[in-house]
Amino acid sequence: QGSQLTLCSIAARPSAAEHEGERRSKRGEGRGRGNPYSERITRRIGHPACCQMPHTGCGMCIFVLLRSAAAYLPGLENPLQEATDDAFIGDRPLYEYTTQCTKGPCAPGNDACADTTIASSRLSSVAYHLRDTHGCIENDPNGPVFDPVHGVFHHFFQLHVAYDDGRGPIYGHLVSRDLIHWAQMPTAIWNGLDASVSPQRTTPYDTVAIYTGSAVVVPGAAPDGKGDGVVQIYPGLCDAAVWPDCKSGTLLAQAVPAAYAADPLLTNWSKPKYNPIVENTQRDPSSPWRTPSGEWRLRTYDSMVYGAASDADLLAGKWYTIGKNFDFEQAECPSLYPLPPPTPGFDVALDAATRRSTAAATTTTTISPSSSSSTFPAFLPSSNTAATAAVASFTAAAALPTHVHKTSHSGDWWQVGNYEAPSARVLGSFKPANGWEDLFTQRKMDQGHFYASKDSEFPTRSGERRRVNWGWATVPMGLQSLPREITFNAVTRTLEQAPIEELVDLRGPAAFSAHDFKIAQMDTEIVLTVPPGVAEQCEVVVSIAMPTSPTTIRLAAVSADPDHPRTECSIDYSAPNATDLSYYEVPVACSSSRVYRDVLRIATSEKTLDLRLFTDHVLFEAFFQNGRVAMTVDWPFPESTQWSLDSSSPVNVLKSIIYPMSSIWVTPEQVRKAPRKYSYRNSA
Repeated sequence: QGSQLTLCSIAARPSAAEHEGERRSKRGEGRGRGNPYSERITRRIGHPACCQMPHTGCGMCIFVLLRSAAAYLPGLENPLQEATDDAFIGDRPLYEYTTQCTKGPCAPGNDACADTTIASSRLSSVAYHLRDTHGCIENDPNGPVFDPVHGVFHHFFQLHVAYDDGRGPIYGHLVSRDLIHWAQMPTAIWNGLDASVSPQRTTPYDTVAIYTGSAVVVPGAAPDGKGDGVVQIYPGLCDAAVWPDCKSGTLLAQAVPAAYAADPLLTNWSKPKYNPIVENTQRDPSSPWRTPSGEWRLRTYDSMVYGAASDADLLAGKWYTIGKNFDFEQAECPSLYPLPPPTPGFDVALDAATRRSTAAATTTTTISPSSSSSTFPAFLPSSNTAATAAVASFTAAAALPTHVHKTSHSGDWWQVGNYEAPSARVLGSFKPANGWEDLFTQRKMDQGHFYASKDSEFPTRSGERRRVNWGWATVPMGLQSLPREITFNAVTRTLEQAPIEELVDLRGPAAFSAHDFKIAQMDTEIVLTVPPGVAEQCEVVVSIAMPTSPTTIRLAAVSADPDHPRTECSIDYSAPNATDLSYYEVPVACSSSRVYRDVLRIATSEKTLDLRLFTDHVLFEAFFQNGRVAMTVDWPFPESTQWSLDSSSPVNVLKSIIYPMSSIWVTPEQVRKAPRKYSYRNSA
């Protein structure tokens, strides 16, 4: 996570020596204290002052730093596991925070954290970002998925509680009928236990933890044995003391709904007895994709690719090793999916010849039977003939790329290229696409507090298919980012991530609204006055006519709080020079305790600069040009916060609106009783 998180010391302190014997007996000799690599991590991490800093959230700081430091250390199969065994908060081991819940040791029916002293005092105010509502540490999103059987959206996440002598995390669970009203469910998948049966059955192969998993929709997984249904594939952390085949510390296993037909919320998840499906692997399995041969594939952190020969074999847990694909970078939380649909407003097709060329080049694979094939034409803006001609002439002989490959390492990154899987059990390749080689260079998705994102295919309100991505907002204690719809803009040659359309339904009546006014005097702030408390839980929408001269435009949150007086996002605009390209670039930035910078591409056809900010008490998410650039920024908004807008040169503001945002939280019973709202219009 880099320089903004060099705060905590997790060194094994002498006063903790009394824990050693008990800890070794629980976790098996040979792990934990004394490991040279985990000691190396603790030396790198910094100063114990972190744990006295109320805005830091020590437990989250420790975990984030461990992931960052441990991901690249040599000599360990599972450096993160080794390092967290040595983590302490004060004089207490980190694992003690995960094993004690409100009613005693954590277990099914008792998964609310007992000790919330490491929680940010403001976290419970967070209103419309997904989070654990029980005060526990959380991190990565896990296997988000739309269940086509019941029409329910499921979001899972890394929840830091654990059963018995495990360390956690495990699978937290949230459900929704409409993507904007959510309920927290009981823990879905526990370490070391199948809680779906009575009596509960121990699972000795995953006693330590359940790390970041992925979901897949598979034909035959539905209750009738024929329709599409949901399967979760997760990395279980094993302990050689109770699972002798545990060599790498990690294996892969599957979980399926336990009472699929009767329970629309999929409360309980079963671990089939064929588990584990792959032993001695690495963490972070991607969502499986399906090749033209009918073979399912997934990749893990270490670029290894595994396969299942058919739908039936996947459902039977029959996976095999295909090999290491060096075209896939070693990284956490990987994903591979077809090139998404075009960005709205940039979707005018090329001529039929180009469409045929594109179709021929992009029918190599689909992600799943419920996924759209990656057969898209090139897309151009209809409003600018010059831009259309420029891209058309460039693209006429170059079919679009076929796939997006996403990875996580010191941030989240994506690249676009051509994926080919020639036949079963053959690795295939991921290479730059002819004419689109620049897109193969990795681009950071979010310069701010955003990591370990997971994507999934979701239906739109009209039944079309879209790719939606969720990230871990690495603020104290952890939150889930807003869901973002991924599209491809062939004009600016970028992937975009816009807030999903459903979020507008959380808007209340505008607390501030002004249209068609001018900022005429340089560096004069226009205050967008709202009642106290509105600015900390709102959406800010600003649209400005494209400037005619260089200027810096700033949207700022200002308050009377001396500790948090100001945060802002800015656009340093300058008009493009003569160019044959269909876009030009301008710097953008957002600030908190540091400044996050990126470069925004603007299509030569565009007439406005657009900025949307979503604030939710402890953070905000900024979307430039509706998601061509996105930033997640930590900032504790005081109640006295107001918004202001200024420009270093005269500009015309077309609109400036501030909407209060409603809470998303409902009960499971409300979700259960809500009518179905989403279905796919047709099968893939």
